[in-house]
Formats: sequence, C-alpha cells, structure tokens
Amino acid sequence: MGKCIAWASVFSGRPDPEWSLDDETLRFVESTWKTLKPSLEQQPTSPILGYRGCYIKCPEGNEWFIYKTFVKLNIKGDVVIKYDANMELERKLINSAPKIFRLPSFVWNNIDSDGIKE
Repeated sequence: MGKCIAWASVFSGRPDPEWSLDDETLRFVESTWKTLKPSLEQQPTSPILGYRGCYIKCPEGNEWFIYKTFVKLNIKGDVVIKYDANMELERKLINSAPKIFRLPSFVWNNIDSDGIKE
C-alpha cells in the first residue's frame, strides 16, 4: 500500500505544495479524528486568493479536507464532518510539510508557535 499524500490549497500562481504524509502525522490525524465531535457546520467559504485549506488522500480511498475548525472525511462516498475547536489537525498537517516546499509566506504567516491564527 502506498503513502497518503497531503497538500495545501494555496492560490499563489504556483502548483499547490504536495508531500507524502509521514506515518506519525497520519496516526495523529486518525487518533485526533476519533476524539472530535460531529458537526452540522457547512464547509466554510475560503478566500479566492491565498490559503484555502489542506487535503489528505490515501490509497485506500480516504480523503480529508481540513480548513480551520472544519474537518471532513470522505470514505468512498460516506462523508462525516467534525469540529476541531483548537484546529489541531490543520496545525499538525501544515507543520508536516517539508520546509523545502517553501510554502508561500502568507501560509506560514498564519502560523505561530501555537498553531494557525484565526
């Protein structure tokens, strides 16, 4: 089985940065997901320009979309939405991107030592 791929949707005039997700980060995402409460929240509108969320796609068919407190997991068409009040998943995923991908500064500018700023 192959690795899960993560990417940040960043409208910057360049291709979105994409990287193989390491096992430790995937375990964190999966274990944190289990602790989150279900949400009836609609997918938030992200800006046309700039950072628009993170994605994970795994070979077995699981697909995640994470943007601020909104977390969506699609397992082969079955969609579950949960609420991540502390934005732990987004913070972990963005911080898992290898620095060599040089995410645009406006993505990193939204991250401080405690995570993604509101």
